[in-house]
Amino acid sequence: MARVTVLRRFTDLVERCSRVEGDVFEVSEKRAAQLEKRLPDGYVSIEHVATSAAEPEHSEPAAEQVSPDYASMTKAELVAACEEHGIAIPKRATKARLVELLSEE
Repeated sequence: MARVTVLRRFTDLVERCSRVEGDVFEVSEKRAAQLEKRLPDGYVSIEHVATSAAEPEHSEPAAEQVSPDYASMTKAELVAACEEHGIAIPKRATKARLVELLSEE
């Protein structure tokens, strides 16, 4: 687990929300690595938190997990979301193709 503190405002395309200065939230190590890779220096501070083997990893109830509405996103947002998910983007991909790729994941 990792604890993320927001230092500069940014739009979280994966969780489809705005993150403002001072926000603190927990993410998986994989998601923390994505944030470190994608965001410029100075946007977040990430503290890696050790979890004991006895404690199950925190998971949100299925009712609270909302699938992003990819169809309402711009092509630039879709490209960014594909990159965040590690999806290869075909040359000359249309918005519809990007939505399809993201929906398959």
